[in-house]
Amino acid sequence: MGKDGGFSLIELLLVMVLSAIVFVVAAPRWPGDEITLQSQADQLSADLDLARALAISRGESITIQRATTPDSYTLTDSSGTPLYPSTQLDGISLQTFSITFDPYGNPGSADQEIALSHHDARMSLRVVGESGVVIWL
Repeated sequence: MGKDGGFSLIELLLVMVLSAIVFVVAAPRWPGDEITLQSQADQLSADLDLARALAISRGESITIQRATTPDSYTLTDSSGTPLYPSTQLDGISLQTFSITFDPYGNPGSADQEIALSHHDARMSLRVVGESGVVIWL
C-alpha cells in the first residue's frame, strides 16, 4: 500500500493471480456433481421402493427399467402398460437395467446392481434378491 492509502497495480494483480489459482484448484472439487448424483440416486431408490410396494398392493408383477434414453426409466405393470410417465434424471446416465418385482415384492433370487454416473462421479444401487431391499454401494 502506498502513501496515498490505495493499492498499487502490482498488489491488485497479485490478488487476482492468487484468486485465479485458488479457483482453478477448487473448481474441479466443487461438490455439485456429487450432490446432483446423490439426489437423483435418492429418486431412483424411492421409485424402486414404490415399484416393490405397487407389486405387493396390486398383486401383480411390476417392472422398473431404463427407458430408451440413458437418462430415464419407467414403471410398467404386468401387461407392459406404463404406470407413470418416464422419470427423467437430470444429466444422469443409467446403465441398462430391468427389475421385475413379483406380487410378493421379490425381485428374483440374484442381487441386481444399477450404476449411475454424472460426469466423473459414479454411484451404484443394489436391489437385494429375495427381499427387494435397496442398498447403496
